[in-house]
Amino acid sequence: MAHYPYYYLAYSLLFLVTLTFILLKRKDLRRPALYLAALGAVLNPLSELLYYRDYWQPDNLLGRGRVSIEDVIFGASMYALAVVIYPFLTGKRLPKAKPALQQTQLLHAGGYIVAVAGLTVGGNLWLGINSVIATGAACMLVTVATWVKRRDVMVPSLITGVVSIVVVTAGYVLGLDVIAPHLLQSWWLLQGTPLGITFLGNVPLTELLWFFGVSNFFASTYMSVTAQHYVAGRRPLLWRLHLPRSTPQPINSYIYREQGID
Repeated sequence: MAHYPYYYLAYSLLFLVTLTFILLKRKDLRRPALYLAALGAVLNPLSELLYYRDYWQPDNLLGRGRVSIEDVIFGASMYALAVVIYPFLTGKRLPKAKPALQQTQLLHAGGYIVAVAGLTVGGNLWLGINSVIATGAACMLVTVATWVKRRDVMVPSLITGVVSIVVVTAGYVLGLDVIAPHLLQSWWLLQGTPLGITFLGNVPLTELLWFFGVSNFFASTYMSVTAQHYVAGRRPLLWRLHLPRSTPQPINSYIYREQGID
């Protein structure tokens, strides 16, 4: 069986580098990113206790299938990216928030987390649903409930989810088809099972379901918890990437050149 002791670390660091790049460009997104990073650094290692049982057992710095620093890095980066992707791409801004979350907001956030955790653990331990699938489904159920209350966050969260799975798919094609084509056979516990569906070579469908659900969940619930609304800001990223337009010349100068007049 092949071993990839540093692959998970490199994978996690890619998310951290991406997050760092965004926050260097957009200082106004640092506070929400910090909140989500702190949450992810705690929740993701806890969730891996379920995932290591029935989904995967990656090599990491502490061995195989053990909670390690990679889980902390990935969780902090991934959760934070979920709340900054949409405003970064669209140029939208968030109103300046208060320095700290209020007690009611913390209780609100705790309610969301308990709901997802309860649905995930219940689905996994009582109904026998694979932990990663249970997480993605639980996140989407709570997200849809959030959309009912806050319809304005539905499109931003969907865009976040779609962008996440597009980028992850591209990365997995490179990582699992080119760099480490035998990694799934070593790490993935769903290999050879009815749930072990892949496409574009070795891209697991379950990974995309998880990323889509989790990205939608944090993108929408952060806005609901903080009671914020996106406001107009800078021009969208794709617009800013266009080549600068040439400075238009006065029409009189154009006419003079056509007639040979200096």
